[in-house]
Amino acid sequence: ERIGYIAFTKKAANEARSRAAERFGFTKDDMPYFRTIHSLAFLQLGMRPGSLLQRENYKELGEILGIEVSGYSTMEDGVLQGMPLGDRYFFLDNLSRITRKPLRTIYEDYGDDEIDWYELDRVSRTLQQYKQKHKLLDFTDMLEHWLKVGVAPKLDAEIGREHV
Repeated sequence: ERIGYIAFTKKAANEARSRAAERFGFTKDDMPYFRTIHSLAFLQLGMRPGSLLQRENYKELGEILGIEVSGYSTMEDGVLQGMPLGDRYFFLDNLSRITRKPLRTIYEDYGDDEIDWYELDRVSRTLQQYKQKHKLLDFTDMLEHWLKVGVAPKLDAEIGREHV
């Protein structure tokens, strides 16, 4: 319980947990900090499940905006081809926030002919209004809030994938 392995994906966190359990005889309860960065932030902030945007929220936003949204896209690899247009708009909005680059810069750098600047701006503003109205956070909001609050577990060791 004093060792942390923080990953970006559930697959990586689960793999590390399985390897540590096999190699060192740990149980899942022995490793509460073998998790994704998002689940750690969720845990440390004491959040409740209904406080995060869900697939249904993105689908509702798509209906409000009049664009197709799957709500399933994880976009972990950054590949947008084949995704509904709405998912690509949300991805670019999030990319702007996580890179701390202006949305216009992200739009210009990405170079997707199907993405319209004015529509991207409208999607971004509508998303922010929706989250405020419904008191919801997305994963990026949650991480930003966690950084401001500064609550982190007290660990003796943090390990990387090369150690497990």
